[in-house]
Amino acid sequence: MAIPEFDSKGLLPEGVYPCNEKEFLSHFGFNVDRRQLIVQGLFRVTRYLVKRQVKQIFIGGSVITKKPFPADIDAYVVLEWRNPLFAEIILNREEWRKIYSVDLNAAQPGEGPLSEMEWRDFFTKARGGESVRGIIQLKLGGDCYVSDQE
Repeated sequence: MAIPEFDSKGLLPEGVYPCNEKEFLSHFGFNVDRRQLIVQGLFRVTRYLVKRQVKQIFIGGSVITKKPFPADIDAYVVLEWRNPLFAEIILNREEWRKIYSVDLNAAQPGEGPLSEMEWRDFFTKARGGESVRGIIQLKLGGDCYVSDQE
């Protein structure tokens, strides 16, 4: 499924849209500042996650809207809480936000506190909760990996 165009409010229509890194960069890196935020921030974090066998990351917030200059990238990964990476993400969240401008969260599969469903609900509600918007499911690894030259 291709990433759809923005709606009249500058949001993605409701849904979960899978893509790889090149598709993400092509669709959302529409100015120099956004491209830098994605390549120097998000893709550095995704490289780290790929080394730890993470296969996908979910992205929401202003970076997947028409906003010309988003301040950061909001994302979450789904992991079993026993996975050491779950705690590592929680412990390093502030540091990664400062260094990479990525607000990465860890989510447990299923429903409940810190769950995938809780984060998905949060990410799909537009500010104020008055409308629902789409999110991106970024597939990691393999041939969708963006090189350091991008």
